[in-house]
Amino acid sequence: MGVAVWVVWMIVGFWRMVLLAVLAALFYWFGRLWEQEGTIAGIAERLLAQLASRRRPRDGM
Repeated sequence: MGVAVWVVWMIVGFWRMVLLAVLAALFYWFGRLWEQEGTIAGIAERLLAQLASRRRPRDGM
């Protein structure tokens, strides 16, 4: 029983660290965008422009 609890605790701890790393990367990315754009509206406009440019026309469907 104790070994199973330890294994589960290690798995949970690993995914907690992964989540923490992802959040840190997102905050870093947001900070870089904030330095470039200066406003939430500027960041949103840039993200929408990127999403619009990635869209592929659905001619084949």
